[in-house]
Amino acid sequence: MKLHVYFASKFLRNLAGVFAAFLTFLILVDLVDQIRRFDFGVISFRQAFGLALLNAPRLIYNLLPLIVMLATLSLYLSLARTSELVVSRAAGRSALRSLSAPILAALVSRAGNWQDAIYLTATGTLIGLIAAISVKRLDAKRRAAPNPVDMT
Repeated sequence: MKLHVYFASKFLRNLAGVFAAFLTFLILVDLVDQIRRFDFGVISFRQAFGLALLNAPRLIYNLLPLIVMLATLSLYLSLARTSELVVSRAAGRSALRSLSAPILAALVSRAGNWQDAIYLTATGTLIGLIAAISVKRLDAKRRAAPNPVDMT
């Protein structure tokens, strides 16, 4: 149960980070668009910023599936990088059981649209697991390859 809470908290932290990054980027782009649309003399910077903030929920809602997938991908890449997936698998935890905590966290964060939350988190998890396996294989190949610059 503690591992579920740990995975869920890491997922929610990744989700918050990716969400904040996209929100900041969208607000900045929309702020430039609002200034371009209204000329700088017609409205002040504060009013343009207020319009950009009012437009942000519509823009971020369209990108929410991408945000959930990228957060899941970053979760499993970070877990693979620190070998936490290997440790949880060695402890006897199945890979499908490791999916339950991020899916539950995605359900809580997207309470209104639970089908999308399950689909996107599962898809992001599969992409993340594939990427994590690829990173581990590349690291193993890099360690096994002889050093071409051996000056002995």
